[in-house]
Amino acid sequence: MKNLIIAAIALFTLNSFAQEKSAKKISVQTSQEIDSQNQSPEVKAKIETKKLIKQLDLSSEQREKVLDVMLKHFTLKQNPRQNVKEKTALKGKSDKAELKRTILNQNQELSQELNEELKEILSEEQYKKYQQYNLQKRKSYKKVMIKEN
Repeated sequence: MKNLIIAAIALFTLNSFAQEKSAKKISVQTSQEIDSQNQSPEVKAKIETKKLIKQLDLSSEQREKVLDVMLKHFTLKQNPRQNVKEKTALKGKSDKAELKRTILNQNQELSQELNEELKEILSEEQYKKYQQYNLQKRKSYKKVMIKEN
């Protein structure tokens, strides 16, 4: 009987430690996302360009063009909520859903513009690799978002 009680206590103790580790992993990932949100557009553009250089093996001319495109993209994407409020008359709390929809549409348009500009800079093979890289990035982001909720 004593052994059964000790085994049950040990099982519950180990289980609680396992849950704490997974919670810490999620909090580390979200803190990294928060840090990336607080970075300037220049830093974000340099980081993303370095990733693309590594993934796509860009030439020096392509590197400069990609950095310019990324800088433009992250500058426009810096504060979408403020940009939308300035451009539209959405000021009240009742317009919150409309504001979210407008921000989502704006982000989609910015992503499309980025993809079009990169398509002009990259070769066909590089662009296919970029699309795969982008797809993997979105999948990993979705996994993190699912774990948070």
